[in-house]
Amino acid sequence: MIMPLFALCALGFALAADTPPPADAVAQGLRGALLWYEGGESVKGGNEGIGVKISSATVVDGKIGKALLLERPEANRLKNPDFDALDGWIAVGNPQLCKEGGRFSPACARVTEADFLRQVATDLRVEEKSWYCLSVYAKSDTPGTTLELDVDREVVKNFPLTAQYERFAMPFQTQYTNSTITLRVRGAGAVTVDAAQLEERRSFPSSFCPKERRPTQRIEVAVSDKTLNVNEGGIAFWFQPLWIGGTGTGQNLFAWWFDANTPGAEHLILSAYPGGTLTDHDWTNRILLMRTRGRRHDCFTAKSFPLCEWTPGSWHHVAATWKANPGETPSRIALYLDGKLIQAKEAPWGEIKPPKVFYFGYCWGAYADAALDEIHVFRRMLTDDEVSYLFASKSPL
Repeated sequence: MIMPLFALCALGFALAADTPPPADAVAQGLRGALLWYEGGESVKGGNEGIGVKISSATVVDGKIGKALLLERPEANRLKNPDFDALDGWIAVGNPQLCKEGGRFSPACARVTEADFLRQVATDLRVEEKSWYCLSVYAKSDTPGTTLELDVDREVVKNFPLTAQYERFAMPFQTQYTNSTITLRVRGAGAVTVDAAQLEERRSFPSSFCPKERRPTQRIEVAVSDKTLNVNEGGIAFWFQPLWIGGTGTGQNLFAWWFDANTPGAEHLILSAYPGGTLTDHDWTNRILLMRTRGRRHDCFTAKSFPLCEWTPGSWHHVAATWKANPGETPSRIALYLDGKLIQAKEAPWGEIKPPKVFYFGYCWGAYADAALDEIHVFRRMLTDDEVSYLFASKSPL
């Protein structure tokens, strides 16, 4: 059968509409829409001149090159974690203090099966059934030697050692307000230990914290026409969650709020809530892109699938876009994960009030506790093809 000319034309238009644009055209469009970019190669960053301030972040290996580790500030509950003396530790047998060879500083300790180190951690919360995580760096030159972490002689975990420092962590819940923490060796060899740490929450501490508390770690951006388009825009970045899937509280990835005196009252926020197995609560165990209207105390939200199977160390790509129309005219938000549209929502935005600052990795006391890489801020909404391109890209835009 010969198809009529008008039908062939219609078919050609349909096929063209379903064909994604060439990659170079997509990249060109993204570059034209880009307001600013942070690759994570330096704590100082390359955008200080337009008001982008990176506070106390750590540079780590990223998805592409280097990334910025934005941690939740926690307190180390162990005394003398660097082993520059035995103050705070109960030495049983004859553990040796060394003046060199440590993981973060020269000092460290050498322990054998004939001796061990012990410390009492105080003021632990029992009633709330809080989680804690004990970690230590250790190594041994003797194959078959292991390190044992004990809590009150009831919670015991044994780790095989190598000749290079590795970090070993054990989450636990305590039965007592004061608990005994013990580092013990099993096997014929000697073990070098350093950088012992005990923190709240089940997720392992993300870097060594020798001081009482870590400084705030976040990216704070002053709002201007060079950094954010409140009326329409998009963000995209890679992130590596450090929390264990199914635990933790809100981990904020991106946020702005409109009233500096009432944080959170009226905002646009992108947060992860790794709260265990999925329940009827819309927030639990999801990533949310949420616009909240302060006067009416209502919101509209795009939300992801459950996060239970996400594990520490895995990289995921996140993108969020918005189009804000004033008043009761429908506005749009959309959430993408790993290159795919998860959910889009339309609802009234209300009054459009530009914020003074916005953040990556922090909002209202909650921190990302994750590594962020390849952070892009765009002046307009992104298309599905553009988000897919960013997800598939192996090099900076």
